[in-house]
Amino acid sequence: MAQARHDATYYLGRYWGYSHFRPQQAEIIDAVTTGHDTVALLPTGGGKSLCYQIPALMMEGICIVVSPLIALMKDQVEQLKQRGIKAACLVSGMNSIEQSTVLNNSLYGGLKLLYVSPERLKNKTFLGHLRQMKVSLIAVDEAHCIAQWGHDFRPTYLDIADIRKYHLQAPLLALTATATPQVVEELERRLLMRHPMLFQQSFQRANLSYRVYRETDKNSRLVRLLRPCDGSAIVYVRNRRRTQQVADMLNHYGITATYYHAGLTAKERDQRQAQWMKEQQRVMVATNAFGMGIDKPNVRMVVHLDLPNSIEAYFQEAGRAGRDGLPSQALLLYDDHDIEALRHAHEEAYPSLQQIRGIYNAVCNYYRLPIGSGQDSTFDLNLEGICQTYSLKPTVVYAALQHLERIGLVALPTQGELISQLHFLANKETLYRFQVSHPRYALLIDALLRNNGGIFTAPVNIYESRLAKQCDSDATTVERMLLQLDALKLAFYRRHSDKPQLVFPTYRVDDSVIGDSDATYRRLKEQAQKRMEAMIAYVGDDIRCRSEMLVAYFGEQQLQPCGCCDHCLQRQHSDVDPATLRQHIVDLLQREPQHYDAAMAAIVAQHPGIDETVVADLLRQLLDEHRVGIRDDLKLFA
Repeated sequence: MAQARHDATYYLGRYWGYSHFRPQQAEIIDAVTTGHDTVALLPTGGGKSLCYQIPALMMEGICIVVSPLIALMKDQVEQLKQRGIKAACLVSGMNSIEQSTVLNNSLYGGLKLLYVSPERLKNKTFLGHLRQMKVSLIAVDEAHCIAQWGHDFRPTYLDIADIRKYHLQAPLLALTATATPQVVEELERRLLMRHPMLFQQSFQRANLSYRVYRETDKNSRLVRLLRPCDGSAIVYVRNRRRTQQVADMLNHYGITATYYHAGLTAKERDQRQAQWMKEQQRVMVATNAFGMGIDKPNVRMVVHLDLPNSIEAYFQEAGRAGRDGLPSQALLLYDDHDIEALRHAHEEAYPSLQQIRGIYNAVCNYYRLPIGSGQDSTFDLNLEGICQTYSLKPTVVYAALQHLERIGLVALPTQGELISQLHFLANKETLYRFQVSHPRYALLIDALLRNNGGIFTAPVNIYESRLAKQCDSDATTVERMLLQLDALKLAFYRRHSDKPQLVFPTYRVDDSVIGDSDATYRRLKEQAQKRMEAMIAYVGDDIRCRSEMLVAYFGEQQLQPCGCCDHCLQRQHSDVDPATLRQHIVDLLQREPQHYDAAMAAIVAQHPGIDETVVADLLRQLLDEHRVGIRDDLKLFA
């Protein structure tokens, strides 16, 4: 064990330049390198990736890393390569030659880490190579997805355990930042873990101040919170439209902000993320599509303008603040409407099984699929058309489709994931004769054959813009030529679509089949409701220390109050005499009339740590009593 610890420290220094491990890292590495299945619960920023990257270097063979995000995989691979470590990833968008190169390197090229998505584990070509690999370790990132497979996660996480049968000797490491004891128990069971060792770093973040404000005018409060904030900030909202609205509002008040959501193109998302990372924009307003894998240490503030669905989601998103260990804030603004909206969203996210059966029939009828037909059919998902035709709500239809995806009746690739594919149906001789008689197709066909091995046996991913450059043409012309090849039955060409695609992996079945998963569906709905109610209870509690509540949810006991959340601060300043504070407000406004925000900031500065809500209540009292007034220029005076 001492030698293994010495080797781990050597690799830490050689490749990462550190002399000491963070808490729990060395113990996790020891467990993995001695062959133990292991569960590692480390908070956001706790250094989870080193827990499998260093064992991968220490152990003979290759480490398979199952990760949910393409961007995160690419980023980690690039960082590893810059450190001189052989790593690669298999992601959508790679052509067959690129995929073959990665797979061959996994077998013969000395790769130490191979990153894959959970969907890749169903790919027959990948599984064929996996059987031949010498696998040292299987690492599962964001492992809580296995237990919480639902609307926010992918059901393919449930299939990860299947690959263990190919490499029984390889230990499995499950990593996550947020998991309750019940979730840990479930992921151990679903991953078929053998007497796993559990390592859990404290969920307490001593540098993070959790504060909850009941607020009707959220925009004004947000501006007041962000103005004095040093460093970067993230503002989370629930829907895409609101990201732009809030960002525009902040820019109007002189706070540089951009916005991010899954509906933007990949290029737009990358550009906005880069601007924020480089601090060209101080605030990122985003949906929950933003943040996973973001390694930015100086995020001083994370604000939620809408209630998250669960404590797990809130804790993970709030935990993106203060990763450098310096004091930071996690703030949540809510009102009664937010609680109603959260309950309503939950009901829409889990329609009844009767509704799901009706929507399945409606969708199949919309695309004119009779029972027993439609296997492997692909259609543009016209959600608006389906809803208008059958008088359905889009949120309910999409929720039903997500459940139908879980049980294998449909598949829903996200927007932008679908890439053009081509498969030559004609044999090489027929294709050559066509090239001779149609010379303007020669360059295109040569480029396709040169770049895509196996194009005669199965569809391969292609990129019209890349082909256009190789043929000294343009993408529109290339698309037209490919469509002609398809029309002539020389090739199968599926053009990329900017619209989300609805795929039917199997033929249409009688809707009675959907009832088979009734118990599972009820369990999922009940678990989601419990998580939602815990979130509502958290914001509604006006007594307990916020940090104590959060760590208790994850099964940990905090020995003493944090001293920096809104409740702790309120107790600390409860001895502040309201009459004295009222007089301070009057004195301030007598000396110089000020706008509301400026007056609020000045009073809070005089009484560090006091809750702004207390000051706001006193200001309202003074206005009602006419001891404070408002001038035409909207400045307060006394």
